[in-house]
Amino acid sequence: MTQAIEREIHALEETNQKVDVYEKSELIETIEPKDRYLAELRNKVDTEAIGKSGLRIAMDPLYGTARDYLDYFLLEAGVEVKIIHNYRDPYFGGFSPECNEKNLGELRNIVTTEHFDLGLATDGDADRFGIIDDRNRFVSPNIILALLALYLKRTRNIPGGLARSVATTSRTMVTAVRSVPCSMLTSSTSSGRAACGRSQRGKSSVAAPSTSTTARSPS
Repeated sequence: MTQAIEREIHALEETNQKVDVYEKSELIETIEPKDRYLAELRNKVDTEAIGKSGLRIAMDPLYGTARDYLDYFLLEAGVEVKIIHNYRDPYFGGFSPECNEKNLGELRNIVTTEHFDLGLATDGDADRFGIIDDRNRFVSPNIILALLALYLKRTRNIPGGLARSVATTSRTMVTAVRSVPCSMLTSSTSSGRAACGRSQRGKSSVAAPSTSTTARSPS
């Protein structure tokens, strides 16, 4: 799909043609991906185990696109969730919506003072995450990804290799992968990452002003 889009862009560039998609309604399709996304997530994650865990989770989507997704999923699984910054703010509260330790101060305070077991955060477009544990520590995403890789290979016995980019490279991840029988593909570009994904297809690879509300899922 990406290559097809790139070919079309290059063809338009060569003709110096300007295309205003808003004037061509046939080029625009409105979709609602939430139900399909959550259904696929349920197929991959043990929601029953989450529900039985008794975890109390604080979540901060940082005004971004994970709102009404991750919190909805956790509530549906049956755990208590407290949500902050769960509304649209184009200014993201006046700071960059990055899941770094500095930006998660409010989440950390909630986890500590209200005795939550876990703090989860996602960045503005929900492709990165941050975690505060029950000891008030910021846990590096590289640590979580390494643990996840070990779990998927050792416990779930998922076949195939792992694909990673140089941008997400960490010694922790490399060490973790070397501890299990697993190949690793590395790329420094987006097209290379796509190639990594294609090469592993069929092998079940693993690609590696505020308001708050507290809610429990219905019993």
